[in-house]
Amino acid sequence: MWDTKRGNASPPAPPSLSSSNLIPVSRSLFPAALRLTAGATTITLPFSPARAKELHTALAALLATFSEKAAAERPQRWPATEFRFKGDAGAGELALFEAFCNPNAHASPFDAKVLVTATGGDGLSVMTEVALTGLRSDLGAYGKV
Repeated sequence: MWDTKRGNASPPAPPSLSSSNLIPVSRSLFPAALRLTAGATTITLPFSPARAKELHTALAALLATFSEKAAAERPQRWPATEFRFKGDAGAGELALFEAFCNPNAHASPFDAKVLVTATGGDGLSVMTEVALTGLRSDLGAYGKV
């Protein structure tokens, strides 16, 4: 704290951050992370590039279903898309990740929502709806990192 009575009217200077007193952190210590944006909330999940590619493939198949649905001459029931994997929580992965979308419930891929459930090794589980276009965007941003 500074004393204004002694003429010392400014706070003390913060310690300097030079490269000599910083501890280097290896990125390999931490698993790759996928940032999912659900409305105003962002959830960061440990996610391997291989799992991201599998999810991307499942979303591409879902988009193909929406294309077929738009081109269909008469209404019909379309299969739901479900992506699920169980990871090794001891290795820093999610214990369970699920993504589900029913194309029959949405008029177009721009209206579609994906129900995402992520469960950690400690039992913490998060379930949220994410826009299909937002999930694809988040996966695209993950691939650029």
